[in-house]
Amino acid sequence: MRIAIISDIHGNFAALKSTFECIRRESVDLTIFLGDLFGYYSQTVQCLELLLKNKTLCVAGNHDLMAKKSSHENFQNIPSWVWNEIMTWPEEGRIETEFGNILFHHSSPNNDGRYIYPTTFPSDPSFNDKVGCKYLLLGHTHHQMVRFYDSFTLINPGSIGQPRDIYGPHSSWALLDCEQRLIRLKRSEYPLTDFLSANSKMFVEKPTNFKYFFRKL
Repeated sequence: MRIAIISDIHGNFAALKSTFECIRRESVDLTIFLGDLFGYYSQTVQCLELLLKNKTLCVAGNHDLMAKKSSHENFQNIPSWVWNEIMTWPEEGRIETEFGNILFHHSSPNNDGRYIYPTTFPSDPSFNDKVGCKYLLLGHTHHQMVRFYDSFTLINPGSIGQPRDIYGPHSSWALLDCEQRLIRLKRSEYPLTDFLSANSKMFVEKPTNFKYFFRKL
């Protein structure tokens, strides 16, 4: 079973579109999205349409939960069908395969919003015992990583819409081949002009949202 793992899209349609073009070349059986469709950039609706078109299995991230709890005043251009879809997203997902179970959340198995970076480790000594799966998939940090524990492997695919461990117009994602026990961390380049054209108004209003694209270009 081959699984594409994506996370933290944040309304960046140009990045998601290019990523799915790469995913299709990998002949995957399933794509899992670890949450945060909303936030930072403007093409949330187009991104959700692409997730649905590719039959993506989704869980909600912290930005999605904040959007669901809002009065929608900040999301007046979002149609009702988007809210109806987001409301169906759980905070935890689990699938069983013949090669081991896969557990996935946005931030952590406790849904506590913590950031598990490549340079930090959970302080809870029973973290290993709480997971109960072969693969644990987490997003939230926008940093790619693979970490091996005694009983499971943690995979963070990084961010589609706003990676924070690489600069410029690149998305980050991961490919898991359960049968071969192979994990590949992937980067996909996308057209910066398409991204800027779609977000030109936001570039003027919230320039700090774009610092990860230009710091080292």
